[in-house]
Amino acid sequence: MLKKVRRYLEILRISTKYNLFSLLYKEINRNYIPGRRGTCYLDVENQHNARRMRLAF
Repeated sequence: MLKKVRRYLEILRISTKYNLFSLLYKEINRNYIPGRRGTCYLDVENQHNARRMRLAF
């Protein structure tokens, strides 16, 4: 259990050191398709997932 916490802390430390959170956020916004015309179920599901990812970050 302690190894898992230590690993997550190391990931967090490296992510903040190299500013990876803002890079990930920019990439998500750049690749996000804002059009709501997609009628396919998978397109709608991908839009919902992208919205959730944006809110998470």
